Amino acid sequence: LLGFPISPKVLRAEDRDSKPASVVFHITTQPKHGYVVNLGRGNNSVVTFSQADIDDLHICYVLRNDENA
Repeated sequence: LLGFPISPKVLRAEDRDSKPASVVFHITTQPKHGYVVNLGRGNNSVVTFSQADIDDLHICYVLRNDENA
C-alpha cells in the first residue's frame, strides 16, 4: 500500500474557542483513487477525523493497489 500523510501544512482549521480534538472534519465524498485512514485506529477507512489527529500525523491518504492515479 502507498500512503501519504496529511500534515497540518496541508490541512489546518482553527477555532479560538475549541481544542484541536474538537475541530472535526467530515468526508462527504469518498476519494476516487483511494481512502483515508486514521493510523491511531488501525487500517480501516474513516469518514471523520479531528485536527488533533492531523497534528499527530495519524491521518493518511492511501492509494488503492488497482488504481493508476
